[in-house]
Amino acid sequence: MSHSVSERIPRPLVSVACEFCGSTEGEPLTGALVDEELADELPVAFRTLTFRFVRCSNCGLVYLRERPDMEDVPCYYPDTYKCFQSYDQRGFIMNKLARSVAHRKLRQIASLMPRGNQTLLDYGCGSGTWLSLLKDLGCTYRMIGTDITGGPLEELRRRGIEAHQCDETTLRRYVEPGSVGAVHLFHVIEHLPHASRVLESIREVLAPGGVLIGQTP
Repeated sequence: MSHSVSERIPRPLVSVACEFCGSTEGEPLTGALVDEELADELPVAFRTLTFRFVRCSNCGLVYLRERPDMEDVPCYYPDTYKCFQSYDQRGFIMNKLARSVAHRKLRQIASLMPRGNQTLLDYGCGSGTWLSLLKDLGCTYRMIGTDITGGPLEELRRRGIEAHQCDETTLRRYVEPGSVGAVHLFHVIEHLPHASRVLESIREVLAPGGVLIGQTP
């Protein structure tokens, strides 16, 4: 008998070591935390799962030690996830703020883009809201959006922007090594189970003098 998503039972949480140095020793920085952002959208049995941030006792890296099993990760990124929505769907104020930020982004990217390169990669682009805004502002770069979730990318393709469903292991199938002038990594790195692998993959597609422009909460 099949079960609805709301009845899904989570797999045991995975406890990970420090990705930077490999140490398993860490000092707790928080108490037990639940996912409040998606409280009403998660399957019922997921809503009481708790997570904890620790500081590595060896190197000082702060990271989330208990994590969902990779098979359960899609439950945390439903179709209604806010980053899969355009800013038009998030209300007038958010749309105006986003357009203002996009103006600044475009100026920043232009100032950092290596001379002679015109390729901008938005890694972890969601539905491509930032690339869409940049196009609306007249951006003429070759823009590429990638994300591990394929559905939201359809809107980018409809707008004529190159978009690929891939992760760090398959990025080079779609983006030529050494070809990208600037990589936009906006509120992405905190979602990655293996951030160092992603950064290495990004380094491989960056052109000489290429830059990574990132932001995290």
